[in-house]
Amino acid sequence: MAKSGRERAPTITIDSFAVKDDQIKLIVEGMELRALQGGRQTIARDKPVLFLETGKSDQDAIAAFLGQQGYHGYAVEKDLVAVPPERNITVKGLKKVF
Repeated sequence: MAKSGRERAPTITIDSFAVKDDQIKLIVEGMELRALQGGRQTIARDKPVLFLETGKSDQDAIAAFLGQQGYHGYAVEKDLVAVPPERNITVKGLKKVF
């Protein structure tokens, strides 16, 4: 265990997977922005719908990153559904946040 009391874990990027993704769900305890940055190529190529647990994250930074990718974000309590307009998905009953 590291001196901070946190365990270190090996990491890999979303882009390192050789699969086509049409949806991605992230629950990475506050590391959502870094995970998204590690999936930049996959996000640009596949335009997946994203489900993110964002309660421990910088939600403004995530919104800025995904907005730059052309996504629209919808709040689900402290979580987020992000949809690329190219997917022609209508989101009903959720508050649009970007």
